[in-house]
Amino acid sequence: MCLQRMKVWGLAVSLMILLIVQSCSTSAVETIPPQIPDPDVEAKLRSILPTGWSLLTHENTFTLSRHEKVWLYVEVAWDLADYRKSLEERVKKYGFEERYEIKLRLEPRLTDAELQQLQFEREPYERILNEGARSKTEWGFGIQEFYKHKVPVYFTDKYSVFAEKSNDYPVRMYPESALTECRQVLASLDSLFQRHRERTGRNSDF
Repeated sequence: MCLQRMKVWGLAVSLMILLIVQSCSTSAVETIPPQIPDPDVEAKLRSILPTGWSLLTHENTFTLSRHEKVWLYVEVAWDLADYRKSLEERVKKYGFEERYEIKLRLEPRLTDAELQQLQFEREPYERILNEGARSKTEWGFGIQEFYKHKVPVYFTDKYSVFAEKSNDYPVRMYPESALTECRQVLASLDSLFQRHRERTGRNSDF
């Protein structure tokens, strides 16, 4: 009788151990993220790359990069005397030269409630970008907080797409030919993804 009880208890303990192992295994599988970067998205992005551009992938982030450098500048507190010079001279005095990039970070698609919360948190800083501020300090703080409170620009059936580019406001780009080319790449992105908000010429537009 004792032997039979020992066998029953042994079987019960074995079953408990098996259930614990299965539970741990299931949890581990559920937390493994999907394959990244998404090969379908990568293929679509490569299909729109103009000559002289490349695509770099790192985990869930895609970086579209222009090989030839551009000049980036912020037209704030320039010496008034310099306005007698050409734009190119001013840009090269106050700006900096680097490669133009567009970065796209793909995350699992947000719910409507999650998106609305992000938009709500960013709204006061977005107002500063588009309507101005009461002081330079408030303006600078508003810009900093606007880009700190990120909101997806695009979405698909699977993803929310957070995006940033080298000439996000208030940065400007020179020369005009490069600016035109970069705008064409942005237009191509609009053909691959859906925008949450259409561009309307606001400073906060992507």
